[in-house]
Amino acid sequence: MDDDFYPLIDRVMALSKEEYREKVMQPYPLIDALRAELGASAEIYDNFNLPRVSAYVNHPSFKYGELEINYSTTIVISKLVDVVRLTFDCTVKNPDPKAWDKRIDTESYFEYFTQEQFDLDEKLTAFFDQHGIRKTTHREEEYVIPGLDFVHEGMKFFGGQPKARMLFFEDFFDYFSE
Repeated sequence: MDDDFYPLIDRVMALSKEEYREKVMQPYPLIDALRAELGASAEIYDNFNLPRVSAYVNHPSFKYGELEINYSTTIVISKLVDVVRLTFDCTVKNPDPKAWDKRIDTESYFEYFTQEQFDLDEKLTAFFDQHGIRKTTHREEEYVIPGLDFVHEGMKFFGGQPKARMLFFEDFFDYFSE
């Protein structure tokens, strides 16, 4: 992990409850620029009770007979520190009548399923670099924060140990349950 990763954790931990709530409840300052970058087809949600902005981009589907594959990209930006996570998604329609689920889903943090996902990543990387927003790696998000305990039971749903992604993108301290 890069040396600039660990100070991000410290910055979130240093926020008072009031500072944390204020950052989350304020409209995301780059929301209009993000909309312009992604275009009208993207769905963008500025959460006011979670420390993140979420965006979803659907890419062209592939159909061949009964085979149908849908591709999308999920973008999650922290409102607490300048970090972003990109997830590349692929969903295959499952025509098997005995299947428990009619879809097979998979996702990747570092591999693309289509050229469109690659092109979007290239475009967004330039946008995030221009605005000083750092793309996190899967390894960084899974980093277990030493000496930090869960503040509330609900966070245990996301994993057995406190991780950086919980701190950056979830209401880790339960400040919005009141």
